[in-house]
Amino acid sequence: MRLFTALLALACASALAAAPTASAKPPAPDSTTPFLVLDMVYPNPGEPAPKTQFLDPALLSRWGFNGNVPREFIQCAVTFDDLDPDILPPGSPDRAWVEQNALTAERHIAALKAAGQPSYPFTDFIVLPKRLVEKYKTEILDEKGRIDIHRPKTREILIAQIDGILKRFPDLAGLTLRHGETYLHDTPFHTGGNPIVRGEESHVALLEILREEICVKRNKTLFYRTWDFGYMHDRADYYLAVTNRIEPHPNLLFSIKHQQGDYHRLTRFNPTLGIGRHRQIVEVQAQLEAYGKGAFPYYNGQGVIDGWEEYATHPGPKGLRDLNANPLFAGVWTWSRGGGWEGPRIPHELWLELNTYVVSKWAQNRHLTEEYLFNRYARELLGLRDWRDIDRLRRIALLSAQAVLRSQNSLVHKLDVWWNRDEYFADLTKELGRVARSDKADAFLREKADATEMWLEIEAISRELTVPDARTTAFIRVSSTYGRIKAAIIEQMCRALIFSQQAQPDAARVAEAIRAYDALWAEWRQLRADHPDTCPTLYTDVAFGKKSGMGAALDRLRKP
Repeated sequence: MRLFTALLALACASALAAAPTASAKPPAPDSTTPFLVLDMVYPNPGEPAPKTQFLDPALLSRWGFNGNVPREFIQCAVTFDDLDPDILPPGSPDRAWVEQNALTAERHIAALKAAGQPSYPFTDFIVLPKRLVEKYKTEILDEKGRIDIHRPKTREILIAQIDGILKRFPDLAGLTLRHGETYLHDTPFHTGGNPIVRGEESHVALLEILREEICVKRNKTLFYRTWDFGYMHDRADYYLAVTNRIEPHPNLLFSIKHQQGDYHRLTRFNPTLGIGRHRQIVEVQAQLEAYGKGAFPYYNGQGVIDGWEEYATHPGPKGLRDLNANPLFAGVWTWSRGGGWEGPRIPHELWLELNTYVVSKWAQNRHLTEEYLFNRYARELLGLRDWRDIDRLRRIALLSAQAVLRSQNSLVHKLDVWWNRDEYFADLTKELGRVARSDKADAFLREKADATEMWLEIEAISRELTVPDARTTAFIRVSSTYGRIKAAIIEQMCRALIFSQQAQPDAARVAEAIRAYDALWAEWRQLRADHPDTCPTLYTDVAFGKKSGMGAALDRLRKP
C-alpha cells in the first residue's frame, strides 16, 4: 500500500506539472468533516418513483447514510420573479406547475431533514422555462440553438436561478449538478440541454459561476458530476485541464463513477479518481440496467470495493479500497434505485439491497472487509443463522458476477457492452458473424456454455437456501431460475447466429439452437405465469428503442 501511495503521488505530481495552473495544493481534509455516504433513488425518466424502502428517510438514517441526492427537479421550482415577473405570470399553467413542483420538493426535503439526511438534489443545468428561453433567445442561444453559458445574459439567468433555488429551499445542504444527459420527460414547461458547448472552456465557465454562487456566497455544497462520454469523466488529462483551473474550495467536490465509462464490466477503474486538486465523491450503482436491474442475482460489492476479476492484471487502483489513503477521497454515493429505462421491473429489492448495503456500510467503516459486511447483511437483514446458508448466499452472489461476465459479455471476444440493456436484446448478427469467421468461435461458445452451467449451479444452490421470510426465499429461487433462463437464451442465440455464418453453415445445429431458444422463451413465460408475485417482468426480444433485435435475427434463420 505504501508503494502504491508513493506511485500514485508521483503520477499525480507529474500530471499536475503538465496541466495548466496546477500550482495550488489540494485542500487539507478537515478532521471535523465526515466521510460522505449518500444515496439516491432515480426513477425512470417520465415515470413515477418506484415503490422502494430507499425513499424512507428513517431507513436511510438507520443504515447510516449522512446525506441524500433526491431527484426533485429543483431547477424547475423557480418562478424568476426577481429577474422578470412576466416569465411565469400568476394564473398561468406554467406557474401552477412550478409552484406544485416546489411544494412536492419541499415536503421531501423537509422529511429528509427531519430524519437527519441533508439534501443535495439532482439538478439539471441549464434547464429553463420555455417562456424565458423564447423571450431571451437572441441573447442566450448560440448559432446552433443551444443555451450558451458564455453569453452574459445566460450567466445572469443562471445566477438568478441559483438564487431562486436557495431562497425557496433554504434548508438545502447544496446541489448536485448534472451537465451531460438532460431529460425533459417530466418537465412539460421547461427546456434546455447540455451547457458544455465549447468543451473545457464551458466547464470552466460553469464551474466558476457555481463555485462563487453556491460554495462561496451561500456556503452550500456543490457536487459537480463529471459524467459525459469520453471526456471529463474518462480522461485524466481532460479532467485535470478543467479542474486545475478552478481554485479548490471546501464546499466543492467532483462526483465520479467508479468505472471508466458507464457501469459496465471489462472497463477500467476510473483514471480520474484520486488525482488533481479537488476532493471527490464516488458514484456506485446498485440496480444496474446493464445487468438485470435486480431481476436476477448480480452482486457488485466485491468488484466495486476490491476490484473485478478482470482487473487482476491492470496496473494501479482496482477498487475503492485502493483510494483509502488518498486525501481526495471524500465519500461514496450509492444509487440504490435507478438507472436506465423501462424494465425489467422487480417485485423484490433483495439483490440491489445487498449491493447498496455492502458498499454503503464499507464507506462507513473502510477498514472492514467486503466479506465481513456481506455476512453481516445475511445475518442482520436476512436473519440467516446457519453458516451453511450464509455460504450458499455468498456462493450465489460471487458466482453471479462471474456468470454475467461470461454470458452477457465475453472474455474471448469483446462485445458492445450495450447490446443487452434494460429489458432489451439487440441483434448481434454482424458481431457474431465476425466471431464465426475467426478462430475464436469454439472458445466463445464454450464460454457461453460455461456461463449457463454457472447459472445452473446458482439455481441448484437457491433451492437449498431458505431464509426466515418466505417471500424472500421464493424470490431467491425464482430470480435464480430467471437468470439461468436468460443466460441459456443468450447461449442458444449465439449458437444459432455463429453456426449459420461459418464458412460451412451447419443447418442442423442452427435448427437445434432455435428449438432450444424457443423452448427457453416458453419456459420463461411460464415462470412469470406461475409466480406473478415473485417473478420480475420479462425481457423482450427487440432492441433498445423497440428496434429490430434478437427476435428478428432468429426469425431470419427460420426462413427456408
